[in-house]
Amino acid sequence: MNLRLNKAAFVWAQEMISSKRMIKGGLDWDEIRDDEDGHKNMFKRDGALESSMWFLAVDPTKDPLTPEAYDLPIGDFTHVYTGALGAIKDFANDNELFEIQNAAIKLLEQSGIRDYSK
Repeated sequence: MNLRLNKAAFVWAQEMISSKRMIKGGLDWDEIRDDEDGHKNMFKRDGALESSMWFLAVDPTKDPLTPEAYDLPIGDFTHVYTGALGAIKDFANDNELFEIQNAAIKLLEQSGIRDYSK
């Protein structure tokens, strides 16, 4: 797995959480993550730069102007979901993506979630 932290998305998520554009819990992360049509439509509508901000991981071997370069959505494209961050933390741990895992933990802490061990 060749995923790296999307640093711009991390900063974006911090800003979203600071401005209270966050929902605690919620979101079927697997369903959102697997919504390839939704991701492609968003890239067509909003462009790669804006769309990429909603994905905590980027694959540096793929074209950054395509949706295939991005993975691990942080929300529903309007709010950051702590449920998504928790799922990302677990996924990153399972796949030894520790930079992404640490970023998810920092975002969870910023959102006020302290018990993210589940």
